[in-house]
Amino acid sequence: MKTRNGNTAEQRRFEAEPACMEQLEPRLLLNADTLATAINVGTLSGTRMFNDAVSVSDINDYYRFNLAGRALFGLSLTGLSADADVDLLSAAGSVIAGSHNAGSSPEIIASTLEAGTYYARVFRYSGNTNYTLGLAAVSVPVTPPDGAGNSVAAARNLGTLSGTQTFNDWVGSADTNDYYRFSLAGQSNFSLTMGGLSNDADVSLLDVNGAVITSSANGGTSAEAINRTLGAGTYYVRAYRYSGDTNYTLALSATAVTPPDGAGNSVAAARNLGTLSGTQTFNDWVGSVDTDDYYRFSLAGQSNFSLTMSGLSNNADVSLLDVNGAVITSSTNGGTSAEAISRTLGAGTYYVRAYRFSGDTNYTLALSATAAAPPDGAGNSVAAARNLGTLSGTQTFNDWVGGVDTDDYYRFSLAGQSNFSLTMGGLSNDADVSLLDVNGAVIASSVNGGTSAEAINRTLGAGTYYVRAYRFSGDTNYTLALSATAAAQDWFSQNLHDAGIVTLTRTLDADGSLSRTDMMSIFREAGRDDGLVDSTELADMRTVVSNATRLGIPDYVRVLSSDVVNSNPANAHYQGGTLGNLSVGGTATQLEKLIDKWFLGTDHPATSYTYQTAAGALFQNGVSYTDVVQGNLGDCYFMASLASVAARNADAIRNMFIDNGDGTWTVRFFNGTTADYVTVDRSLPINSSGQWVYASTGHAASSTGNELWVALAEKAYAQIDEAGWIGQDNSNSYAGIAGGFINAALTQITARGAQLVSLTSGDRTAMVNDWNAGQYLCIDTSNHSYAVVGYNANQGTFTIYNPWGTSQEYTWTQVTSTFSRWAHAA
Repeated sequence: MKTRNGNTAEQRRFEAEPACMEQLEPRLLLNADTLATAINVGTLSGTRMFNDAVSVSDINDYYRFNLAGRALFGLSLTGLSADADVDLLSAAGSVIAGSHNAGSSPEIIASTLEAGTYYARVFRYSGNTNYTLGLAAVSVPVTPPDGAGNSVAAARNLGTLSGTQTFNDWVGSADTNDYYRFSLAGQSNFSLTMGGLSNDADVSLLDVNGAVITSSANGGTSAEAINRTLGAGTYYVRAYRYSGDTNYTLALSATAVTPPDGAGNSVAAARNLGTLSGTQTFNDWVGSVDTDDYYRFSLAGQSNFSLTMSGLSNNADVSLLDVNGAVITSSTNGGTSAEAISRTLGAGTYYVRAYRFSGDTNYTLALSATAAAPPDGAGNSVAAARNLGTLSGTQTFNDWVGGVDTDDYYRFSLAGQSNFSLTMGGLSNDADVSLLDVNGAVIASSVNGGTSAEAINRTLGAGTYYVRAYRFSGDTNYTLALSATAAAQDWFSQNLHDAGIVTLTRTLDADGSLSRTDMMSIFREAGRDDGLVDSTELADMRTVVSNATRLGIPDYVRVLSSDVVNSNPANAHYQGGTLGNLSVGGTATQLEKLIDKWFLGTDHPATSYTYQTAAGALFQNGVSYTDVVQGNLGDCYFMASLASVAARNADAIRNMFIDNGDGTWTVRFFNGTTADYVTVDRSLPINSSGQWVYASTGHAASSTGNELWVALAEKAYAQIDEAGWIGQDNSNSYAGIAGGFINAALTQITARGAQLVSLTSGDRTAMVNDWNAGQYLCIDTSNHSYAVVGYNANQGTFTIYNPWGTSQEYTWTQVTSTFSRWAHAA
């Protein structure tokens, strides 16, 4: 008897080699003796015969055939002069059966097969031989059970569901959906299981309108289950095929639930507890059929009120409301954590609302009130005001205003010009506050409505002032915070020292911000006097940049400004010559070149081609992945990443670009999650015919219909390579970005962490889940990168875009046989 050597499963691993190592990637070539290029027999019916040969130079022959339905299948391999064998393979290429007789003995396989795609593999064992291959199929009729309707309208009616009912049926290619209709007489705990599967089927629970309430969609032959508390009404269950044909056992169960409901469901219908004193406790329930419970209570006078809600099995929250139903405060802890509210309240009427956040739950509600004497630490008139002396720093006071104490006054002095601020919070009813001068006249007031906090901010001179806290409606405690700090001198004269920079920066910041144009003007002011940048001018420019938030400098302007006055590895060169970081003694000429490099994009990437100003607009008719067309440069990994992002989130592409309004754009990339920027102008490399040679290759530079974003993004990527962090060769050149990794490019475009892994046949679910989760997906062969731009769940096919400008639909089998790695950005 012959023996065959087994092969262990290849571990999931690869050697990390960048895609597109050469400048132009070749198209993929197909091996004639593989699954992918098997002889296509088509749909097999009756008997088909084939004559061929296997030998040392042609070891394998593959034949692909389809079965339209269940069939008796037969295979024979005859006419052998040496030892050859045969295997029957599934659509995925796994062996279903084989015949491996010794010598020139014929080989025979017979099996009953389901509808689908199969392969026959004839292969040499020893020697060279002609052969005759016979394939035959005879259909076998299949009559699956069908005890349920195939639509909501035709659903099998189970009547009122109580206890457990079990059904055995079938779904598959000839009967994709089974529907069951049932009713519940009242609130019920409903459960469903579907088991006994031989292929993948799923199940959904639908409402009376056929809308999905919830689904169970486990993979493979795993059982499905749904558990839900449902109200009275009509519902449907849909059992449906995901892949293959399968019998199933469906069990439906319902048990009645009678939740308590001792509280009203609105402010108007609230349970009236009367005047609250001491502690009262209530047990009740909130859930999908009783989302809100309201309790009404009164307080005879100022009281310390407390509330707890505990004993939760799902997430529920609680609010304290005023007499008008407006929320005073809430407790909204997560999960089953207990809720609590403590508050000092004035006399009046209040409500408590207990409400469902998620799920159904019983609860225990405890309400407590004890009489509280209101504090009165402040005088009730200007003459009797509480004297705080000279105010410096912050002082805080807790007091009360209400029906028996309507006004509280505080007196304070300021030794000099001061920035004064006041806040009054912690209100349970409406109270307001005023700032008065030494004569008691109002300077400013804060009169926000309800329980909103009050605030006053003012610059005051030396002197005496008063604060009046006063009742508007109801009784309330309050917390009053008063603060005074000496008014600062002008920031510009305090922190900047070169007279020209001080004056110019102050003037430009009069509108509260320093723009891109403003920063270029400030830089050019340095060195204007003698053509050199001295230590004071350099320090002032760096101080302005380091105070970007205070001075309203946009983030991209801050980053570009820092590149000019601090340091960046890219500053080493400019237009092929030496430049260097700005330092004390630097020339105005050097400073101007740094401005040109970072703000005006004049430091073009090195190339053997010439540059020409490009006509057209950044975007034409929006953003599309089909805008991406790779040119004469091996940067498919970057082009594929741009296409992937454009396909899923056009705004992410738009937000990469800032239009400076002067024929330049500032382009954003991410170093990890930190934004970095570079500026590009309209100049792009052309060939002798005036056509672009890189991205969007072939477009005439002079065409007003040009769409520029892809070419400008590629140019910006080549420029920012010189900054030394994108993982390329750290040069400002197009050649420097040839050959790279799609996961790095995806992260640098989106700030999302991206992973690059080898592709196996088991990755289908992960790739589908990542697509459904909105992630950016790219895929590699050994030397070229592509973007995944679509997924058809009904067909199970992926749309894959080649940055050369073409797209193609791939089955999963084609994906795994064509590509070797994939990247996803979460």
